[in-house]
Amino acid sequence: MSAPAASVSDEKTSGSGGSAADADANSRQHQHLQAADDRMNKLLSWSRSHAGSHIHPDLQVVYDDSQGYHGRARKKLATPTVITCPLKLTLSWLNLDHGQTAVVRHIQSPLQAVLNRVPNEVLSILVLVEQASLGENSFWHPYIDCLPPSEALTTPLYYTEEDLRWLEGTNVANATRERRQAWQEEWEAACSVLKDAGVDDSIYTW
Repeated sequence: MSAPAASVSDEKTSGSGGSAADADANSRQHQHLQAADDRMNKLLSWSRSHAGSHIHPDLQVVYDDSQGYHGRARKKLATPTVITCPLKLTLSWLNLDHGQTAVVRHIQSPLQAVLNRVPNEVLSILVLVEQASLGENSFWHPYIDCLPPSEALTTPLYYTEEDLRWLEGTNVANATRERRQAWQEEWEAACSVLKDAGVDDSIYTW
């Protein structure tokens, strides 16, 4: 009779451990979702604090792991415009251009040394990386803090080579490698220009 008793005891212990593990996982998920809500609330407060920003009162901005941040209409919206963002809040290569200060927010940055030497779309990415590296010291931190982390990006461009092998024989695998190669060449060219201009390129990693 002792063996069955031990088996029942082990089963209870296992069940108890499973319940504790489930509770811990649920707690972590709750904290994760709460942190996501806090980031979004900070972004909305930041946006609303600047003239020209508007979010329709019947639009609810929510977060879940499958869709990230997205909007849900609480009811049928009477107007076609649900969100407006003034140019003063936008972030791109234009923020480096002294001639654009009447339109966008101007920043002082070493990247100004490579204006017109790096394609604008690539320079915009460098500006984003630079501002992200500043953390809370960046004016755009509330926005950047809501961008998905690299591990949350799930399109084929972010697959490992092992993952891509499952796509062999399809046009997706070749198209992904071609696009990835084009991005790497753009990055290498940009880093070369940065070095020539004496700009530290250590934060612009591949």
